[in-house]
Parts: sequence; structure tokens; C-alpha cells
Amino acid sequence: MELPAVGFKYYEEELFYMSAPIPGKSMLPASGMLVVESKPVCSSAHWSTIIVAGRGITMYHPTIFENLKVAFENQIYDLDNLDRRITIVNRVDRMDFAILARELAIQFVLADQPDVKAEVVLETSLKDLAGEILEMPGTNPGCFLSLRFAKLIQHAPVQCKQIEEALSAIWEDDIELTQTLSYVYGQDESNPLNHIEVKFKLILNEENMMEIGPFLQSVLEALEVLNRI
Repeated sequence: MELPAVGFKYYEEELFYMSAPIPGKSMLPASGMLVVESKPVCSSAHWSTIIVAGRGITMYHPTIFENLKVAFENQIYDLDNLDRRITIVNRVDRMDFAILARELAIQFVLADQPDVKAEVVLETSLKDLAGEILEMPGTNPGCFLSLRFAKLIQHAPVQCKQIEEALSAIWEDDIELTQTLSYVYGQDESNPLNHIEVKFKLILNEENMMEIGPFLQSVLEALEVLNRI
């Protein structure tokens, strides 16, 4: 069966929006019509035929990136809206059509210490997306996780060393750390902005879902430490 180029293939010119189905399970679409059958249409787990009141709909299942994206968004926004521990200041949900890559970035500060910004960045590449959707043998599809911090400093040699030691103590050997100092020409050069990038070596997939909560707690810990340096 020829797979559709986009998320849905529908019949009788009627399309009912619904969440991604679980094969073999009944579910209720937004239209209120009962789904009576769900079955795969090919070997890939990313496509299923849904029978909705006699009409067949081929649906696209979420990728690893999309599942992790939703999980990160939910937990980060809960820290803002429910726990009031952070304030979200920016959000990027990007599809790079030049290289067919995806990126989610959510930037926030501690609610009571807004001087240092943190940004959680989740990325995936065309290679990983294709390997997952096409079930290419020998591939290990997943997502890349990184953090970006922004902090003004006054004593670069001392503070940069302290920052390196503090973040390495939190995440040990699991990270690659880069610090880049910058300032605006014509302004005080003794007070540069430190752009701190923390790249994690681990490739994420759905098996890491339960680790998102503890990871975000470690990010909050890092923000508190950076505010003290």
C-alpha cells in the first residue's frame, strides 16, 4: 500500500482529527464517532489504518522527538504555571527546511532569581528521523539534549573556572561544556556575557521519559549555583 506523504490519508473526503492511535485499542475522536478498529498497514510502527464509522483513515504515529517534545513542554510549563518556581521567557519550536531538522528550545529563569537564563534544547536530525520512520537497520534513532545558560560575569578567569567545576559536579562526565564570552563594542568590556553551552553525550528516546523530571530538577539546581557564582 502506498503510504501518504503527510500525516493522514482519508477516504470519502472526510477527515476526523484525533490523537495518535494505539494499535488494537478503541478510542474516541474529536468528532465523537467511535473508532471500532485500529491495525497496522505496513511493517513500520508509524502508520495505522483507523476504521471510524466505516471510513478508513491512515494516521501517522508520533516520532521520538514529538513524544519527548510534549513531555518536556508539559513538565517545564508545570514548573511555571503550577509550581511557580520558574518564569518562561521564550520558546522556539523550529523545523529547519534546509536540513530537515527539528528543534525545541524553552528559555526560563528562576522566579525569584531572574539574572541567569537557562534554555533547554531538544534536537533531532534528518538521519534520525529517517532511520526511525523507515525502520532502517543498524540505526539508533533518538534526540540530542543540550542546555544554554546566559550570565553576566565580572572576573572571567575566576568565575569561568568556578562555573566549569560547578556544572561538572552536577552532571560529571556526561557533558561537553563550552563557555563563550562576549560584550557589546563601546560598552564596559570588564562585564562580559558568558554564554554557557552544556551538551549531553546520551542520545535520548522514549525510554528516558521517566528521567525528565529529575533532569529538570538538576537544571534548577544549576541555575541556583550559577546565581551564587
